[in-house]
Amino acid sequence: MLRWLKVIGLGCALGLVLVAADMALWSLLVRSGRPGQVRPGPPLSLSTEPVKRELVRVIDSQLSDFRRGDYSAAYAYADSDLQAQVSTNTFERIVKTGYPAIARSRSASFGVILDNGEEALVTVGILTQSGRLMHYRYLLRHERGGWRISGVFRVPVPGRTV
Repeated sequence: MLRWLKVIGLGCALGLVLVAADMALWSLLVRSGRPGQVRPGPPLSLSTEPVKRELVRVIDSQLSDFRRGDYSAAYAYADSDLQAQVSTNTFERIVKTGYPAIARSRSASFGVILDNGEEALVTVGILTQSGRLMHYRYLLRHERGGWRISGVFRVPVPGRTV
């Protein structure tokens, strides 16, 4: 009995360490250090239709890659800062463990889309495999090759979604 208690205790401790490591890594990936903030620069405003289409295409393409289990293709949508910090394998592990709803989403719906030409903030509703709707904000950065994803964080929505 004592042996099992030790095993359970060590398993819980290891789980907490892994969760803390994932949280620390994601806080590094969101360059501002606090979820929801875009680094200082020109103010964000409602995106034009062409920019909206491109931002939706990037996010939707990455989500499709996740659904197919193609994490290498999904990794290509990450911005250069994120790619410099984590490998494809680490990226896959972070998404699968820290963002299972995104890793295995059924579909996505897009809400408010803001940008300043350099950075963008996109509100996304993710329909999970179980049919639950979860809300996220995507931070994107415009690089030479186009828009790339620099961070994602969950947005709790109080009340019920109908």
